[in-house]
Amino acid sequence: MILSIVVLVALAVRLIYALSLEPRIFWFDGREYSALAESILGGAGYRNPEGLPTAFWPPGYPILLAGIYALSGVSVTAVRIVQSVLGAILCLLVYAIATRLIGRRPAILAAAITALYPLLIYAAGAVYPVTLQALLIAAVVLLVVQAVSTGGRAHAVAAGLLGGYATLTAASALPALGLVAVWIFFASGRARPAANRRRGVTLAVLFLVPLMLVVGNWTVRNARVMGSPVLVSANGGGNFWLGNYPGVTASTGNRMTPEMNAERRAITQQNPDEIARDRAFYVRGMEHVKSDPGRFVMLSLSKALNLWRLYPQPGTEDRPGHDLERLASILSYGVLLPFAVAWVLFSLRRNTGARLMLLIFLAHSAVHALYISKVRFRLPIDSLVIIAAAGGIAYLAGRAHDALQKRGTRWSWLAWFVD
Repeated sequence: MILSIVVLVALAVRLIYALSLEPRIFWFDGREYSALAESILGGAGYRNPEGLPTAFWPPGYPILLAGIYALSGVSVTAVRIVQSVLGAILCLLVYAIATRLIGRRPAILAAAITALYPLLIYAAGAVYPVTLQALLIAAVVLLVVQAVSTGGRAHAVAAGLLGGYATLTAASALPALGLVAVWIFFASGRARPAANRRRGVTLAVLFLVPLMLVVGNWTVRNARVMGSPVLVSANGGGNFWLGNYPGVTASTGNRMTPEMNAERRAITQQNPDEIARDRAFYVRGMEHVKSDPGRFVMLSLSKALNLWRLYPQPGTEDRPGHDLERLASILSYGVLLPFAVAWVLFSLRRNTGARLMLLIFLAHSAVHALYISKVRFRLPIDSLVIIAAAGGIAYLAGRAHDALQKRGTRWSWLAWFVD
């Protein structure tokens, strides 16, 4: 009953917000995704506005948009409605994961926080892949936890398929998913110590093979159509160059100086083909790295930390509403983060799920340490932060309850967190 109410509230607040927006796409990335979806829907295939085959943007989100457009026409409102539904489903996945890792009552808390989490509500109204990616990552985590605990091979296969789609939605997910396969191997042996290690190998392989088939199919398409086996997308070089240009900081993001714009134009003019341009940006980015390796190390560390900053940074500092966004982020994510850190630290030795989440957090941080670091790149794993935070709240509440009982004092509300 409580969970049903939480899911309905999640859906309602997202729909209220999403339907309050103008029926247009506000951001450049969203317009590009939408154009690709229209190209797919029109039968032209995955082509850019110039009509040329492209691999610049990952295909996962445009595929979802094309499916929505096929049913609704090219409707931004329909996209937001679907994403509101996906956001409500995310609450169910959070509850299911949390039930297995931290207990049923803390799981209700995690689902409720997810329902009202400001940045995830905001994401439901953006024509951007955050909501889809968050759902896919949560689904993968749930399925691999089930696979390890039950030995379920079907769960491992399903997790691999969804992991492949998550990678095609944002290539930054791939390193974390590789570590998930390692976790499956070791966690399977720990969960069933009497069983042969072959169970862990089997589950890890059953996870990796469908993942590689999904991603590999797209890579083969790129080799055939683009003339180069681009793994997922051809925008990594530009982001690598952007994140390591002399003078940039952890929070610079994609804001460019006149000098950076001049260098970008020169590279673009010299390399009109997007595959060659991607490689040229990587080459130039590496030249910047090699010119000052010490700075590269320190900058990478600061970008890894910047991913976890308490508030989002805007594309332009004077964007209206930014102060409200900062406050909402600090009062939600900022409050939860210490509890999430506490749960991971306290549970690392005894809870294999804590190790899984730590691996995902570290892999995500490492990817963006090398490229560019923005809060929006962290949002797809904020649902895992919420689960960890609910675990931290329950853990600390339980310890406080036990300490008060020893003193003969009883705070009954603390007992609610103890399953």
